[in-house]
Amino acid sequence: MIFARTGAPFFMESPHDAPKTALGNRFWLGASLVLFLGIALRQLNLGEASFHPDEAIHAFFAGGFKTYHYEPTYHGPLLYHLVATVFGLGDLLGRPFGLSGENDFTARLVPSLLGVGLLALVIGPMRAWLGNRGALASAALLAVSPSMVTYSRRLLHDSLALFLTLGAVICFLIALEHGANTARGRNARIGVAAFLTLFLATKANCLFIAAMLGAFYAAWRIAGSQRMDVAWKVIGLSLENNRISKWIPALLFVFVSGAAIIFPRDNTFSPLVKANQHLIFQGVALISAALFGVWLLSRAPDAAEEKRKSEWRISSDATTYILALAAALWIYVFFFGQIAQILIQWGQNREFPGATFFEGARSARGAITEMLKYWGGQQKEPRLPSRHDYYLVLALLYEVPIVLAAMGGIWHASKNRSAFSDLLLWWGFTSWTIYAVANEKVPWLLVHSILPFALLGGAWLGAIRWNKTALALGATGGLLFCLRSVSGANFERPGDHSEPILYAQTPETFHDTLAQTLRETQGDPRPVWMAGDAKAGDRQWPTVWYLREGAPGMGASGSTIGGATAPDQFRAAISNEAQWLDFANAGWKGQTVDFLIWPRASWAAIAPRRYARWFWTREAMPENERKLPQEKREISILSGQGEWFNATAVIGKPPK
Repeated sequence: MIFARTGAPFFMESPHDAPKTALGNRFWLGASLVLFLGIALRQLNLGEASFHPDEAIHAFFAGGFKTYHYEPTYHGPLLYHLVATVFGLGDLLGRPFGLSGENDFTARLVPSLLGVGLLALVIGPMRAWLGNRGALASAALLAVSPSMVTYSRRLLHDSLALFLTLGAVICFLIALEHGANTARGRNARIGVAAFLTLFLATKANCLFIAAMLGAFYAAWRIAGSQRMDVAWKVIGLSLENNRISKWIPALLFVFVSGAAIIFPRDNTFSPLVKANQHLIFQGVALISAALFGVWLLSRAPDAAEEKRKSEWRISSDATTYILALAAALWIYVFFFGQIAQILIQWGQNREFPGATFFEGARSARGAITEMLKYWGGQQKEPRLPSRHDYYLVLALLYEVPIVLAAMGGIWHASKNRSAFSDLLLWWGFTSWTIYAVANEKVPWLLVHSILPFALLGGAWLGAIRWNKTALALGATGGLLFCLRSVSGANFERPGDHSEPILYAQTPETFHDTLAQTLRETQGDPRPVWMAGDAKAGDRQWPTVWYLREGAPGMGASGSTIGGATAPDQFRAAISNEAQWLDFANAGWKGQTVDFLIWPRASWAAIAPRRYARWFWTREAMPENERKLPQEKREISILSGQGEWFNATAVIGKPPK
């Protein structure tokens, strides 16, 4: 364990000896409690909250997997394979009881289980670097993190992306410790290739994690080399022994965060901001990353680590890298080449579907190009731009315990340097910086910074010797704080309260009203009509999920998207207000409800009076302030016009 044991240890006791001691027994008791809490928060009432439009799209793709084709707008396709598998198993198990395997709970089961799996990775493999106390503290922070819990309970890609990220990091750390000619080293390198390729088949930010690991490996390889020693002598500087060295990571975090506040990109994406403030912030981010890279180069490895570096030619093995490349290519072709569809067709017809095979080959060849083209376009003209400090405000609203722990972790890791602590710092810094620079801002991306922050914070909490009273008070306060936000964002009709951790969310009132309308018209065989004209106001997503075949209340009815609004042909309608006139003129009775909410928190949200009120009531935008300009609002925590709005839908039924 060359990284945990260089200089000052990054954890307090050896994890390999701990299971034989009373400390080890206490660890497993604590780990069991953390896992139980994490499972409960991710599984209880999993299917209750209304579906986000993206969740409905993902469930739709998974349910119609025979005809699925990769589309970079919706990420994938790994998540769809996993959810389709759960749907299939659910159908198999539920068929004897007349139950469908395709429902709100099973649709969200994959991200929920992956959220639990993330905790297991921290408690299990990561314990080799964090130690017992550090692993337990890190897992506890992640178990109750409001953003982590929230996006383990939604059918989005980020829970899967986090699991694959940590898997790649663990394999990367093992690969640094073991040569490619050893069994562990070979498996680790194949693991890095496999995890990153699976991540690529999940979401485009895989490219960032790959670049982060690649840059760190280059710095790790160069640090301590003879050429590096010569370079330090030439410039007359040695950061390793310089008293300012331990301050550099913290100062760079402050520098980037301060620049995000001072040079904000506004929600209008105006040419002035685009040309000036954003370019300035990009420059700050680039300079900060370069300075952080120089700091990484300043660490002098110990004798064991230096020996490992010097023997890299001896420990290399071409077979290992060939196997890693083969694994990556096989995974890539399987997921982007539509192999699943080919196998399905072959299983049904016992014939090789040549057309699908060649179409899949073309799809695999062009997938990366499509991905880069789409995300490059999003950076030029993002659909959802916002300020550079967007995630800073969100973290202060929801993740205060983890932010405070991360601050201690950054200082602790900077003083007690090892390859592992440097990697955590580099990972946390680059995540925080790249998502501030990225033009599209959505709340689920916060979790990609919270993961390394929780590991840094957990390592610090596990390393220091706590007074029992202080530990009890701190742990209780942090737990209650997090659980209050977890409850508000997941168990208290969060869509109705405009929780800023959610975005483009469908309120529960929409789901309730639609379910009631379907119950009241049950038995009517006519289809349900929904608005499907994007220009006039599309109401298709997530409505189609609730109108799918076999959905509660649908019976023998189907659904129609868009087209003529002929009231006598339908049993119910989900419309925008303009198209509702045709139904109203025919005597239909309807109810107008919020269809989507798009909340973004403002800096005013952390003002003590507003923050305290929102924290307990969870009402982000009071009804009486919705139409007021921002400067006249007194208790709302949301941003101004253009940053917050809601769309409505009219749900109605014909006269009796």
